[in-house]
Amino acid sequence: MEGHLRGIIGQLTVEQIVKEPEMVGGHMRSTCADDMSKMGLEVVSFTIKEVRDKNEYITTWAAQTLRASSATPK
Repeated sequence: MEGHLRGIIGQLTVEQIVKEPEMVGGHMRSTCADDMSKMGLEVVSFTIKEVRDKNEYITTWAAQTLRASSATPK
């Protein structure tokens, strides 16, 4: 499963991973289904618990996004 996850994550932007974890989980379930089925297993649920990076990109991006949304008139 780890190899499948790396392949999926490699095709997405950080923003997509953070904003749409359900989409990543859906891709994982559908991608792994055949391999797991051959072993008599089924992936019922796949949840991303945490997304982090060593360079603080996500923290910086989130702060910028919050500033931009609070500056936008409603």
